[in-house]
Amino acid sequence: MKMKDSKTIASGITWSLSLAGGFLAGFHLVRGADLMGGDLGGAFSWLTFMMLLVCFGLAAATPRLPWVCPLLAFCAITVGVGADAMTDKTMDRNLWGIEAILAQALGFPGAAVGGVAGAFLSHRIWKRKAAQQNPPPLPRDRGGHLDGEG
Repeated sequence: MKMKDSKTIASGITWSLSLAGGFLAGFHLVRGADLMGGDLGGAFSWLTFMMLLVCFGLAAATPRLPWVCPLLAFCAITVGVGADAMTDKTMDRNLWGIEAILAQALGFPGAAVGGVAGAFLSHRIWKRKAAQQNPPPLPRDRGGHLDGEG
């Protein structure tokens, strides 16, 4: 059985967490509005902020393809809103598709900014780690030698 390298494992974990973060953000969107006293605008602001944090943190942590994290989280918002609509027994949510599109539209700026900033940070972190593990070779001396050999 071939062992996977640590970068593949780390990428799989962060991508799974991206799916979970987007799902939970979408699932608790309307429930969060109920907790805020029916303030749906505050709930959407919360969604944008949470997507920014989730996508930034997970895109910065993944060593491979950091742009996948915001994409997965963005798509998982729709699944979360759909799951919330299907399990909600307090009100009729037959227009949950429109709610999902609205949630995606308002969560997109946070996901995009967080994903780009996280990808930039990820590139710098993993590039620095690679440079520490494999230092560049020393330049060869092309001139004369110090010991007098020509």
